[in-house]
Amino acid sequence: MTEQIPVIKGLPRLDFIGGIKFWCPYCRKWHYHGVGNGHRVAHCGLDSPFQEHGYILKMMSKSELREIRRAIDQYLGAIEKNE
Repeated sequence: MTEQIPVIKGLPRLDFIGGIKFWCPYCRKWHYHGVGNGHRVAHCGLDSPFQEHGYILKMMSKSELREIRRAIDQYLGAIEKNE
């Protein structure tokens, strides 16, 4: 295979222990997968570049999740000041 399969960092699913989800920039919706990192078949529509080869799904680390939480908290704090 000449094309590199993209690696997608995902978030833990709250409805399925060990499951992974991510926001798809092509479909503009959440894609939900089962337990574990690894290659996945795309749930996208036909216009997505993920459709042909899928993607490698990888759960975000705890430190990555904490960093996202900090960024969201900062953002929410800033907009709440302006309300």
